[in-house]
Amino acid sequence: MLLRGASGHECAHRCGYALVVDAKNDKVKAFYQHYGFKACQDVPLTLYLQDVFE
Repeated sequence: MLLRGASGHECAHRCGYALVVDAKNDKVKAFYQHYGFKACQDVPLTLYLQDVFE
């Protein structure tokens, strides 16, 4: 499954379920990363948290 953010870009990561957020800047990105979110390779300000519903 490819994740697609609101901007139309794809995260090339496979997962069952994920929570996806679009950070507005690097400070917000760091906040989400502190809680385990990972950045998409092609869109660094789009982050995801895998398997949030397990």
